[in-house]
Amino acid sequence: MVRDGQGIVMTSHSMEECEVLCGRLAIMVSGQFECLGTPQRLKGKYGGGYIATIKANKKQQDEVIGTLKDVLQELQVLEQRSNMAQMKLGESNSPLVLVIKINFIKILF
Repeated sequence: MVRDGQGIVMTSHSMEECEVLCGRLAIMVSGQFECLGTPQRLKGKYGGGYIATIKANKKQQDEVIGTLKDVLQELQVLEQRSNMAQMKLGESNSPLVLVIKINFIKILF
């Protein structure tokens, strides 16, 4: 938030939170600023894809992951537990993220 030459500095570990609240982001590593820019610019330059989370039982997870692996060649399962699974979607899959989220909702509910 900038008004009359003033601004607010906020800290977070969540890129999603920062995207909603901030027009510009700075990323720090070991106490040093590494980059500064809009969320879109930083994701485009440094981002490596998207993370999708499924909250469902193991059987439903296996069905969703199997289906997605057929469609998304870059899909990588990062973590799978009894009630949750996380997958990394490669950069080339980015136009499908909205469709995937909608389909997850349809499958899970």
